[in-house]
Amino acid sequence: MSLPATSDPSPRPRLLLVEDSADVRMIVEMILGTRFDVVAVESAEAALAVCLAQSFDVAVIDLLLPDHDGHWLVNQLRELPGFGAKPAIALTASVFDDDRERARLSGFDVFEAKPLRDIDAFRGRILQLVEGAA
Repeated sequence: MSLPATSDPSPRPRLLLVEDSADVRMIVEMILGTRFDVVAVESAEAALAVCLAQSFDVAVIDLLLPDHDGHWLVNQLRELPGFGAKPAIALTASVFDDDRERARLSGFDVFEAKPLRDIDAFRGRILQLVEGAA
């Protein structure tokens, strides 16, 4: 007798990663890919295009991108009906107090410094944001 196939009743959250560094994209995908379905792009324009075609539960965005900065991007995402109030995390090597404040004012929910020091805490903060937004 064979058992019926079961499907996961709760699909993994979908995460948009916007990062221009291939190395950082690879590392973050390795860190978060165990708990999220990660879609990674390297520019703000690519992020907008993918968000128009797909839905995401959370976005992790580098502040320094080649075409537009992350502040511009998070404002654009906030205007999309499918993204709106979903959590957005700033991921950047710019770690001065002014950078943190500007990220907050731009609409980011969390500010994370690169390089990531505590991977488990980073993953946990994102999971907590996604669960709180559900």
